[in-house]
Amino acid sequence: MRNKFNLYAVIVFLRSSLLGILMIGVIDSQNSLSAPALPSTSTNLPNATGELSAVSRTRNEDAAKTEKDEASARSEFRGAIVAAIASIVVAIIALLNSLKTAKLTARLNSIVNLQTDYDKDLRNRRIEQYQRLFAWMVNLPKYPKPEPLTVEGLRNLALAFRDWYFGGGGLLLSENEDPARFSESSRERYFDFQEGCKIVLQKIDGEWKFDGDPKNKDDLRLHFERDARWNPREDALIELAACALEKHVDRLPENVVKQLRSLASALRTSMTRDVLTRRSSFLSDDSQNIEK
Repeated sequence: MRNKFNLYAVIVFLRSSLLGILMIGVIDSQNSLSAPALPSTSTNLPNATGELSAVSRTRNEDAAKTEKDEASARSEFRGAIVAAIASIVVAIIALLNSLKTAKLTARLNSIVNLQTDYDKDLRNRRIEQYQRLFAWMVNLPKYPKPEPLTVEGLRNLALAFRDWYFGGGGLLLSENEDPARFSESSRERYFDFQEGCKIVLQKIDGEWKFDGDPKNKDDLRLHFERDARWNPREDALIELAACALEKHVDRLPENVVKQLRSLASALRTSMTRDVLTRRSSFLSDDSQNIEK
């Protein structure tokens, strides 16, 4: 509000100054027009004597000089008015440009601040949700050697993942529009893990029906109805689709747990990239050394 008042005061001052200068010019012009001209002594005074002629010539010269000086002064005054008007116009244009720049800068700052607040809020929400998913994968670590994973344990894990996804966690999984890295997003790797659980559980339950080549990723992609850009680097799904599993067993073979662990590890890596928690802090010594 104060800035708007100051701007209004500046505009009023400039307008008043311009009007004042114009009024002075008008008054000066009127005075110059209304000033009586000196009478010509050459016509009114008798030329009887030489003395009167000399006086007449002197007066005529003085009058001509005065008129010339007044014309010069009026010309200089008009020039000063034009220069003052030009200065005021330039000042107004500069003021308007500065206001336009300030408005644009304020808008850009507002957009940047909004984006920053959004990214901070998204990161905080992801950390909260991803921690739950991390905790559920405790039975699929690389170190130390885990306890044998049961079929019932895998089934409960897949159900917990499903509930987490539809409970709000799925809203936060990232996607990658770059075709070269499409399959590396946390969303795609989440579904990779669920596909692996599905293969294992359906084979054990005798419900696995797949007519394609398990070594062919395109056949698997069509079977799972995945995006055309889906092309995971990990071969875990291929290994699970190609392996033979006994039906109605209680514990999963080590080779199956190994492939599930690979899928879980890929998912954990993608989630940590989403929240940037494996980056060095900008305040750490390593980051300072890098900057140097």
